[in-house]
Amino acid sequence: MEGFDLIRHSARVRHAEVCANASGARTAAALLDGATDLTGVARQAVPDDDPVLCGAEAVLDKSAPAIFYKKSVGAVEANFYQAHEFAHYWARQRNRGVLDRRNR
Repeated sequence: MEGFDLIRHSARVRHAEVCANASGARTAAALLDGATDLTGVARQAVPDDDPVLCGAEAVLDKSAPAIFYKKSVGAVEANFYQAHEFAHYWARQRNRGVLDRRNR
């Protein structure tokens, strides 16, 4: 599996893990809370002009680890941005594993 097939497969796996962690709840809030519990990545709304955003709508700060997103966006957009940043987090984790296996 490669390309978008791999991305879709990984998304389905993570969705199942997060649903299980969220006791089967399917609301955006429950799934995002489940993702936070699984990863330890915090989530925080910040003012639009906060320097941590670097002009973006949302960012994943690997060093924190945390997801920061604009406080001014609506709930639907905020949920999307947070889910999108979790996808970046998991993609980096997956890529790190591939690199680790190649270096053995």
